[in-house]
Amino acid sequence: MILFFSPYSHPMKQRVSQYQVARAIKKESREILWFVDDTGDISRHSGKNFVLFEKIASKVFGFKPIFTSTSINSSNRIEIIEKYSEKITTLSKFLLLKHKGIEIGKICASFYLYLEKRLELKQSDLSNIKLRNIIYDTLISIEIASTVLAKSSIQHVISYNGGYPPHRVFLQIARNNGLNIISLEGGINLSQFHSILRFCPGFDMEEWAYFHKLWPTIKDLPLDTKHISESRDHLLAVLRQESTHCYSLKSGNWNSDSLNEKFNCHAYEKVVLVATSSEDELKAASICGVSHISDGLFIDQIEWVSEIIDYAKENTNILFIIRIHPREFENHESVMASRFLQLLHNSPENVKVNLPEDNISAHDFIHVTDLLLVALSNLATEFLMLGIPVLRYCRTIGYPDDHGFLSNNSVKVYFEDLLNLCSASLSFEDIRYAYRFNAINRSASRIRLIQSGFISIIQCHILRFLYLISVGLKRRKLIYIIKSLLLIHERKPEKGIVTVPLEENFILKKRYSKLKNNDYMIENERKAISESISETQGILGFRHL
Repeated sequence: MILFFSPYSHPMKQRVSQYQVARAIKKESREILWFVDDTGDISRHSGKNFVLFEKIASKVFGFKPIFTSTSINSSNRIEIIEKYSEKITTLSKFLLLKHKGIEIGKICASFYLYLEKRLELKQSDLSNIKLRNIIYDTLISIEIASTVLAKSSIQHVISYNGGYPPHRVFLQIARNNGLNIISLEGGINLSQFHSILRFCPGFDMEEWAYFHKLWPTIKDLPLDTKHISESRDHLLAVLRQESTHCYSLKSGNWNSDSLNEKFNCHAYEKVVLVATSSEDELKAASICGVSHISDGLFIDQIEWVSEIIDYAKENTNILFIIRIHPREFENHESVMASRFLQLLHNSPENVKVNLPEDNISAHDFIHVTDLLLVALSNLATEFLMLGIPVLRYCRTIGYPDDHGFLSNNSVKVYFEDLLNLCSASLSFEDIRYAYRFNAINRSASRIRLIQSGFISIIQCHILRFLYLISVGLKRRKLIYIIKSLLLIHERKPEKGIVTVPLEENFILKKRYSKLKNNDYMIENERKAISESISETQGILGFRHL
């Protein structure tokens, strides 16, 4: 039996995607227990939504949802809430709050800070109804999971949006019980956001560790033309701001002339764009022990920018444009925005500041930029695809070490590398690797859902850990991919869950040797990427392409 745990209140397109995956599993003669999270929604949403949800699930897809609200009676719910309300009196007690071994205080605090775009909690937050609801919903989810997952017939738990605290703890209880957990997330190719899903073994953040391990092998495999075009389409979707998931504005409103006029770029030999990351997202993750940045050369971004300002004072031939992340200004209480502005108040003439009020897209700077400096940002991949060198000062959870140029040995070496890269240009191979990284991450390792009304034809692209055996082959049926995913973990009572090592699979080795040296595929990839670069240049007019 597989327990499919998902929220009912997501947009209809995402609900239908969940139905498609569940029905594909069901067709494999596997029993599905369709469990729907409504713990926090039952009193905060219209009951009419339930009617439509149940009608589509049962009549079109053949499911009868079991709502979590029916799995715990109201008296037990009230008892749990009242018990823990007494414990949430101070911030220190809240952050140490645990229930059945799970650190719900830290999990809820992390999610709340992310929602509020804040760096720290205040005592007054403990009475905030939004935070209270997150806490209570998470507590109830633990109670429900403890009861439901005790059934011996359940072997796998699949949950949509595993980052939401009630779902995260549900998955954690499943893992603690020795069950195989799978995270189903929205797609990250912005040109096809609702038609591609992420299907990750374990928690979604854990796939990055696996990807880092696999990248040295995958990066040498050529892409097919479809993945290249999808990688390009994602880039264009970002440049055109076709999604609410884009932080940057739509590009194209500024060109080299207007940027030169505003920042006086012509007066300098080189232009370096410094793009900061949103500090609140980094802080929120760190509360739960997740570190997006490691082995950093600088203590934090303030020290990083401060060192750049000092370097600029001695190198007046280089213009540094400091772009403070737009998210820092979305909260009027932002601490980081104030700290950055204070730091930059008396900066030298060759250090300029780019603020949200300038209405300049980060990608418009490609017209004048010779080098991009980042810590952690999607801009790294996008600028590399557009031919701009990228320098990083730390390792990150999202990028392998050879994505861009990593320099984290010493401050002296970092600025020596900065000076050298200012005069460097990316080779075609550098851009090729950026395309491969983007395609594998956002397209080739995802499940594709081709919709025709509510009755959908399900096709797929390969999952990340099946990439080596599937590249260059015909598309697999979705059920084959899901079946492989479910079998990637072997249940061994005496050892728990054992992951099958990818490198030991002889099929992968055989496929790898054929693909890596396939001159025909490599040449086709070169032509497709060159055409993609030319098309992007024609549409956007970037001088580096």
